[in-house]
Amino acid sequence: MSYYAIKKRVQKTRVGRMSRNAKFLLLLLFTSISGAYANSYSQNNLTLKMNNVSIRQVFNEIENKSDYLFLFVNEIKSETNKRIDVDVSSQSIEEILNTITAHTNISYEILGKQIILFEKENSSDATVRTESKTEAPIQAAQPPFTVTGKVTDREGEPLIGVNIVVANSSAGTVTDENGYYSIQADKGHILRFSYIGFFTQEVVIKSNTINIKMEDSSIAMSELMVVAYGTTDKRTYTGSVATVNAESIARNRSNNVLSSLQGLVPGIQLENKSQRGGQSTPEIVIRGASSINASIQPLYIIDGVPNDAMKHLNPDDIESISVLKDA
Repeated sequence: MSYYAIKKRVQKTRVGRMSRNAKFLLLLLFTSISGAYANSYSQNNLTLKMNNVSIRQVFNEIENKSDYLFLFVNEIKSETNKRIDVDVSSQSIEEILNTITAHTNISYEILGKQIILFEKENSSDATVRTESKTEAPIQAAQPPFTVTGKVTDREGEPLIGVNIVVANSSAGTVTDENGYYSIQADKGHILRFSYIGFFTQEVVIKSNTINIKMEDSSIAMSELMVVAYGTTDKRTYTGSVATVNAESIARNRSNNVLSSLQGLVPGIQLENKSQRGGQSTPEIVIRGASSINASIQPLYIIDGVPNDAMKHLNPDDIESISVLKDA
């Protein structure tokens, strides 16, 4: 055999050995990777079968079978002493913890290989928050609170058209021909009742029936005296005034109002002034025709209303006449 033939065979043998070595190294590497993956999978997925044990014992078993460590932040001893049955096969740590803590007050958080255990939110607080979240829609579904009632005067007579509003809102209504009303408002709100000639009243809503008796705020005209500079109370008025009622006017039996006052009002003079056609018109003069500092014409208040067209009025239509001499 020649030298070149021997050299070629040696080279071929070396290549064959190198190929077998490479295959062996690849097989060894694959085996190592598979073992590491299997070990990692076995660490992340656990199989537990325990009967009538405490939750704390289950946590200890998880620590023994994995790299996880449990850390108790708050005192949850009473919860971890609860006894349970566990039967899980090849489940992740999250699945196992969710199963264990499903019906407890324990919550957890996984940070790397540490599992932090702590109490869930206070049950009473959670209940309150849950109720407050569900309470609003329940209230919204309930019908509005309706207030009804009747508004009358002091004599019990119904008042028609009384204005009723809910304070600080645009809600309002009025009473009907029988004095009844109906309005929607919530308890604790204020109803305001207002009517011309009556005092405004405000009532806090405590029930769904509110009856109101309104007080008359008007002052009778007979209690006021009209003078040239305004009005004053009859009790405090110091000027000269005389009042004649309907009965006194009727007794004089005159077709003229001014003539009917003759002899009934002191300090006045009745003068008949001639008119064209031979007719005469009576006029009343006070303080005499020669008075300098005061007017000789009085002010007449007929049924509470100032009036100077006396000669055109029918005496039978008048209830009372007040003669103000210094008005």
